[in-house]
Amino acid sequence: MPKAQTFAPWHIVDDLHLNVTKFRNVDTNDPMPVVMTELGDGSVHRAYDLGRHSWNRVEIHVTLEFSHDQRRDVLPPGEDANAALKPLVSIRCSRTKLRLARTLEQASEQKWEGSFVLERDALLGVARIKPMIVRTKRRTRSGHRGFARELGAIVAEGPASDLRIDESASPFEGGLYVAWEDFATSNDPFRRAHPDLLYDVDVDWSEPRLMLNKAFDDVHVLLQDERPTSSVAKSTRAAILAHVGSAALGHLFHAAATDVFDDEESGERTVPDGWQEVVLRRLVPHLYPEHSSQHGRMNALFDDLSTPDGRRSLERRLASALQSDQLDAKVIRAIMVGAGS
Repeated sequence: MPKAQTFAPWHIVDDLHLNVTKFRNVDTNDPMPVVMTELGDGSVHRAYDLGRHSWNRVEIHVTLEFSHDQRRDVLPPGEDANAALKPLVSIRCSRTKLRLARTLEQASEQKWEGSFVLERDALLGVARIKPMIVRTKRRTRSGHRGFARELGAIVAEGPASDLRIDESASPFEGGLYVAWEDFATSNDPFRRAHPDLLYDVDVDWSEPRLMLNKAFDDVHVLLQDERPTSSVAKSTRAAILAHVGSAALGHLFHAAATDVFDDEESGERTVPDGWQEVVLRRLVPHLYPEHSSQHGRMNALFDDLSTPDGRRSLERRLASALQSDQLDAKVIRAIMVGAGS
């Protein structure tokens, strides 16, 4: 059954599902067999690994279903959905600031489809595609409160899918820019001076970067293989990802906490918009499980950051939080799967 939620001032359906049916290399006209990974029920459901292929332009064909029940949830009785609404796909790349929207055409009574071309030079890291339904005209009739009426209003949306443009994006799920390079020849002086490091967390950018050392050929091959066949490879891969993920997230937490500031207008402690807020809000449920609200957790974090005793207590909480986030029972079982081999 469709799920409708009420966000003032109108109803929004939140269970649209966008399916990618095929990829095509525009320059060679060849189909691209792209590996798809199911990520679960979060805001990003799937990831498509385009980084394993060489291409300059790729055409992506998608389909979207928008049922009669979903339409009834977002339109007042008597309004024609085909005249009032338009399905489209939003395409965004946070690294390059690319923002696109492509409309879909009706293929059957409850199905829409379309295709769009992306330029490789316009993308970096991970691009994200997301389905939505918007109003194409303003509703002028009064009455029927709770339904959108403005032109361009979003009345339905669904989970996004990641397009992993670079092969380096595949080991870790979304959010963090990941790249491989040979540290010995890096343009970064720190990495060049430490050629034996496996990874480096670089926060000297508008968004942080997790750099992995391509000099470790075996690690590079292992992390790019999302479905290793041997139990030893599976457990080794899980252990490396858990270690690097925990260390990187801990580093990002400390960097984000350092950027917390006192807002002069409100007089309250504030987190900068961007990756800092994402990192802190990801960890505070693990840091302060005794608080039932996100507001209470953030206030507890601000209190601990303000005193030496609080910071000492926070370090112990952080060790626990990183384990909860990166080393849960499922990961531990994956690490131990090769122990008996």
